[in-house]
Amino acid sequence: MQNIDKDFFMKMHAFIQKHELTYGGKRFLSKAILILSLFFLSYAAILLFHGWYAIIFVAVLTFAKIEIGLSVMHDANHGAASKKSFLNKLLGNTLLLVWLSPSNWREKHNVRHHGQTNVLDHDEDIDVAPFLLRFSEHKPLYLIHKLQHVYAWFLYPIQTVQWIFFWDFSMSWRYSEGKPTNKRLLHIWKMAAIKLFYVFFMIVLPRLLTPYSLWTIIGVFFIMHWVIWFTTAVVFQLAHVVEHAEMVKERKDSFVLHQFATTADFAPNNPILTRLFWWLNYQVVHHLFPKVCHIHYPKIAKEMRKVTKKLGIDYKVNSTFVDALKAHVIQLRILWNNFS
Repeated sequence: MQNIDKDFFMKMHAFIQKHELTYGGKRFLSKAILILSLFFLSYAAILLFHGWYAIIFVAVLTFAKIEIGLSVMHDANHGAASKKSFLNKLLGNTLLLVWLSPSNWREKHNVRHHGQTNVLDHDEDIDVAPFLLRFSEHKPLYLIHKLQHVYAWFLYPIQTVQWIFFWDFSMSWRYSEGKPTNKRLLHIWKMAAIKLFYVFFMIVLPRLLTPYSLWTIIGVFFIMHWVIWFTTAVVFQLAHVVEHAEMVKERKDSFVLHQFATTADFAPNNPILTRLFWWLNYQVVHHLFPKVCHIHYPKIAKEMRKVTKKLGIDYKVNSTFVDALKAHVIQLRILWNNFS
């Protein structure tokens, strides 16, 4: 660790420990219970009450799924929800409610994304649609990329269905490399069972217990996932694929400088957006302190601005949501014009 890393973490850890800004505690757990209650109650309402108002139940279920992904399972899989490891594991497994593998997510997100942020061929989050989307100047350039700033918004939502039905299987096989083949295949079969149950839970059961047609249910299914992945994709793309955020071939020697170079906060003073995204608009804070619960990010960010100013570190922040959207569009266009 370089001196700047030592200086930065020494100052920040002292502040975090002094103000006890680590776990979520009762505040986080109360939010988690609320979100999980909304999930189960809205799903039950869809099966029991039929009519135009079912749209409201679908909207609540969609919201609950987004919040489970952005907060409940996210903080828990980072070990930030509670001091108790069993509680973190329990809440981390709520990712199964959106039918993704918690173990695959931890490897993809905690290890590969956090450990190698925006690093070519290591951070899989910048390789979401090879050929169609060019997020790094080090990737091949094709004529279609001239319009990626237009069509990217339509591709982001498709990724949730890809992840559920394709990527999870691919990741299960790749991430278990080196293990006995029978164990790798067993994991694949478990994954298949989870996916089949998901189809039963989201499509077959509603068809059996409600008067809606199969095509209506399938249509709602895809619209729901369009909204879920569009929201989650926007959160992460506005933090890493924006103007001035670096895309690199190798991680910098300094972990601290690497995270500040590849990540940006956005709209920190927007209380509505901050709560909607469960404080993940403070992405720089999250990347530097992933084991800290999201509810503490604003206090940490305020102190971090002082520390970075003293250390001469560039802390990237797009002050509004619109500014972040513009920065993302500009970056997508720059990556078309960049022929390196």
